[in-house]
Amino acid sequence: MQIRLASLSIHYPPLLHEWDTRLLALSVQPPARQISHLQRRTSRSPSILFFNFRSGRATTQRMGQPYTIYFAGELFSLKHLLGNSVLAEQIHLVSDNRYRCVVPQDLEQRETDPISIRDQDLLHVISCDVGLFHFDGPELDSGTVVEYMISKMLDIPSVIIRTDFRLGGDSRLDPWNLMCSGYPRTKVLLLDAMASYQEQLRKGGLQPSDAAHGATKTFATDIVSALDQVRSMKPHLPPELRESVYRWACLFPGSSFARALSEGALQEILSSKIGRGLL
Repeated sequence: MQIRLASLSIHYPPLLHEWDTRLLALSVQPPARQISHLQRRTSRSPSILFFNFRSGRATTQRMGQPYTIYFAGELFSLKHLLGNSVLAEQIHLVSDNRYRCVVPQDLEQRETDPISIRDQDLLHVISCDVGLFHFDGPELDSGTVVEYMISKMLDIPSVIIRTDFRLGGDSRLDPWNLMCSGYPRTKVLLLDAMASYQEQLRKGGLQPSDAAHGATKTFATDIVSALDQVRSMKPHLPPELRESVYRWACLFPGSSFARALSEGALQEILSSKIGRGLL
């Protein structure tokens, strides 16, 4: 799959083409380093966000049936990339296409500057219907924590998953810093990846890769059930504050982000979430 924006060619893997989620691309900046216009395009996907770098604002296309998941977590090594890809695929399969993941590793553009990458990810956080946040490691990934807190500010239904059996943090409830716990419309899944993998490995002499896939499918089933639960929770954000809160979310990251998201795009995001009972 290839998309041409301005003078740039952006290549996406076939798996992303199969999933085409609400926000498809915020790409590399031209010399002026300005995030630019998002144009409506016809697509079979739920909705796509396109940037052509030439005139400064954004629009979105109304999404289709699947709920989009912002899939947050580490993406810095091969094992992260493999694990994220397999889990995202299993969520798609287990949910019978009810959920589709927006996986940042499929969207990252390393050639651009750090603020543009940040803006790209925040656009996806704001626009997606629900969030899945991986809280693994003795210390949580700082970028994932930022994305999680923004999702809570916007009252986005969220699932936190931890598959790391190690303990950490200072909370009596969760194995991480207590400041990351206790927020509304959130479900926490504490799963033991090692135990699940070993259990799968003992089943009929499975190969290690098959055991890993089996454990991932089991976790995907738990995640889909948790996503259904948080989606059904009553919105916590009062209706009279919706627009103000979302407008502030577009302003507080700074002028580059405020330029990236047009008034029309913001209104469509709000309308979509309200129409689906998410706000």
